[in-house]
Amino acid sequence: MNEHTLRAVVQGALRDGKDNLRGGEKPKELKNEWKDCLDDVIKISDTLSTSLGPLGAEKILTDGKHVAVSNFAATILRKVRVTHPVAQLLIEMCESIDKELGEGSKTMVVLTGELVKGAKELLDQGFHPLTIAHSYIEASRKAVEFLDSIAVNEDPLDRGTLLRVIKTAMSQRLDDEDGDYFADIIAESLLGVVDQASAKYDVDLSNIKLLCLEGGAARDTRLVHGVVVEQPVVNGFMPKRIENARILLLSAKAPPEPEKFPNDDFINRIEIDDPKKMEEFRKEYDALLWRMVNKIESIGCNVLFHEMLGTHSIHERVQAYLGKRGILAARFVDEEDMKRLGRATGAKRVTAFWHMSEEDLGYAKIVEEREVFKPELTDPRIRWIFVDGCRDPRAMTLVVKGLKTSAANTKRTVEHALRSGSAFLRDPRIVYGGGAVEAVLSFRLKEWARGMEDRRQMAVMKFAEALLAIPLLLAKNCGMNSLDTMIALNNRYASGENWYGIDCLRRGLRNMEASSVREPLIIKRRVYESAAAAAMVMLRIDRMLKRKESRDREIPESVTKTEGYKQTVGKK
Repeated sequence: MNEHTLRAVVQGALRDGKDNLRGGEKPKELKNEWKDCLDDVIKISDTLSTSLGPLGAEKILTDGKHVAVSNFAATILRKVRVTHPVAQLLIEMCESIDKELGEGSKTMVVLTGELVKGAKELLDQGFHPLTIAHSYIEASRKAVEFLDSIAVNEDPLDRGTLLRVIKTAMSQRLDDEDGDYFADIIAESLLGVVDQASAKYDVDLSNIKLLCLEGGAARDTRLVHGVVVEQPVVNGFMPKRIENARILLLSAKAPPEPEKFPNDDFINRIEIDDPKKMEEFRKEYDALLWRMVNKIESIGCNVLFHEMLGTHSIHERVQAYLGKRGILAARFVDEEDMKRLGRATGAKRVTAFWHMSEEDLGYAKIVEEREVFKPELTDPRIRWIFVDGCRDPRAMTLVVKGLKTSAANTKRTVEHALRSGSAFLRDPRIVYGGGAVEAVLSFRLKEWARGMEDRRQMAVMKFAEALLAIPLLLAKNCGMNSLDTMIALNNRYASGENWYGIDCLRRGLRNMEASSVREPLIIKRRVYESAAAAAMVMLRIDRMLKRKESRDREIPESVTKTEGYKQTVGKK
């Protein structure tokens, strides 16, 4: 094959976009769009990188009228004004990790940005994007393999380890004293709802209800062993406390009795043309209300929860009659609380009023109406119903309190800690935090890459450098010098020492095995896999196309005849 023929073959392969000597050139305008896409990812990553770690910066989010302060990755990305689809993709990935694991979303975005930075450098050197993307995926798999080999197995029911995992998840948002207090409450709630009969110690977080109350200090947060219903007792004549409660969950309004209307052939409007019949109607209606109360009492019910069903509620006369019989009742209970009450008390939700029976009732030791705010802070008349001592002891409610500016963030922090703790219970393998695990994996990946004999080595090296950027950013955010930190880390790991990371509170290098910073293995695995997958998606995007709607699109003849449609889609 002569020189001209070889050159033609290489140029043809370049046009086809196949992996070759240069990796595939793209038209100038197409390359610019591609770089813009990667630049947007890097900007998002740089925005969040300063918030990484326990001493990371907060972000002020404002629209000119409202101001919010947050350092949650998903919250920041959701509230800032982003229009690029790449940003929307990162937001969805952040929300997915937050919803499942509670922690790791910020690290995932920052790591994705570092991987994209490395990819841009390789693209400028002529690498094909698929070569980089596949090398990143290969490196992430090898990193996960190394991660599994260095992880430490722990007892999932060891309260001490669980407390360390929870405190690590809350380290950026709460100080040490509040962190210890909340860690105890969260650990108690998780150990109270964990299914110890299953092999994986599954935790159903729907058994833990989170309520946020503005007022008081964060340390006023309380754990209730039971269910809290955000409604008061419906009538002042009713008892405020019931012991040995037999609970009825009513999810339907009371229709007329079936024996009088067997085929449900009744109407909602009654016309009376004779004034003498009005009194007869009132007597019959009052008797019907009494029969309803007698029906509720006959099955042994002494606590009634009525679900919110549009505008339907408990009739005022029925409220008074129930109060005379010593029955406590609440109305406008939302559907989620009805489900939670059913699981906790064993009660069945009744949808056919006249067919209810004693078997539909649930049980709790105490049902009581209590004040939920301190009188000096807010209206003391605001009351909720507390259902304690349920048949299923796994029902829990966390009542989170705090100032107006911090209560919502505290609740969000508790949610993240609950998910992080439940992830540890499902897979009780941990790694040491402070960027130590990223440093270990970075140096191991570099050693592994040196055995490669092709261009993949450079891409894997970029992946290792992206991992090492995590401890360097932690050092930078807590006031340390990044260059000095990198040199110190290199020296430690070159001498064979492991698990050295950044102690942000002491502002120095430390063997994190001797610290209390613990992170679940399952979260780290998800972060590395998601970051590599996100970077691969970014590298495979070469153009953004906007759909243009045609103003002269065809309209079916049967539709154009309707006047309403013409007003909607007709030409302006």
